[in-house]
Amino acid sequence: MPSNTISFTTTAPGDFTLAHNLGLIPQTVIFEFTDGGSVWFQPVRYDATNLYLIASSPGVTGSIVVYA
Repeated sequence: MPSNTISFTTTAPGDFTLAHNLGLIPQTVIFEFTDGGSVWFQPVRYDATNLYLIASSPGVTGSIVVYA
C-alpha cells in the first residue's frame, strides 16, 4: 500500500490544496494536528493528485498521512 506523510501549516482560513504525490486515489487519510485549529475536507475530498481541504484559521499545523 503506497503512502505519504505531508506536513502542513495553514496561511489563511478557507480552502486550500495539498499535493499527495501518490498518483493514485487515496483510500485512507489520517490527520495529525500539532497546533490549534481544524482542517477538514472540501466536498470533493481528493483525487489522484491532490487533497482538497478547508482550514479553520491561519497557523494550524500538523501532518496528513495518506494511504492509497
